[in-house]
Amino acid sequence: FESGRLYSIGAIMAFDTTKGSIIKSRVGISFISTDQACKNAQEEIPNWDFDLTREKAVEAWEVELEKIQAEIFLKEIGKDIIDWESGYKALVKDAEADPFWYGQMEGRLNLRHYLYYGYIPSSGSVDSCSRTLEYSANDYAISLVAKGLGKTEDHIKYKTRANSITGFITPKRTDGSFDPSVNVLREGYAFLKGTPWEYSLDIPHDWKMSWFRHKEIENGGILEFEMGNEPSKKWPAGWNGDSEDGKFVPPASFDDD
Repeated sequence: FESGRLYSIGAIMAFDTTKGSIIKSRVGISFISTDQACKNAQEEIPNWDFDLTREKAVEAWEVELEKIQAEIFLKEIGKDIIDWESGYKALVKDAEADPFWYGQMEGRLNLRHYLYYGYIPSSGSVDSCSRTLEYSANDYAISLVAKGLGKTEDHIKYKTRANSITGFITPKRTDGSFDPSVNVLREGYAFLKGTPWEYSLDIPHDWKMSWFRHKEIENGGILEFEMGNEPSKKWPAGWNGDSEDGKFVPPASFDDD
């Protein structure tokens, strides 16, 4: 089928079979046409032998990967391949220059608000809180590169800018007051695909703050965990790794039903 201008399109197929039957299928994809998709499927998977198809795929990858000299490649990283000064200039431009179309396609959306207020106000973006956290993590990454290049003033500047996050993450207005319209238990307009609880644990460049919040939750008896989209996927490993007695294991055990 053709997707046309539709988004999030899919298909559900049902087969009238008996128990133990094996269904074989081939899938072809093309950004050009359905005819090209069928042609791709025929050329890339010319037979119905699954094991043979798998073996040929492995062989094809081995041929391509043999061209890469991993040891030499790794030794050269940071020496001749990467121009750190040019890369650093690009990082700083991304952090300081208002991007084309205000960041709708590339760069930091609502950067001017972040630079002026130190955060993105709730009226400035539908993802004000999550973007504020994202930009602070970006700034911390820049501070590390600056430190490595011996740029002490820049290192201090971006590290300071990155550590402006305190307390429970809640959207703020331009006057500095908190926006009470947010529901801390649900995904809201200020948080991209996540809840305030999830994002309040997402300070990747300040593990002490994140861990302190973990302990507050653990000591308070709140041991429920919601596997949201962003950014909670990494926290089970972090919490379980630092938990003194494996308290995260029970709530991380998922029921198939």
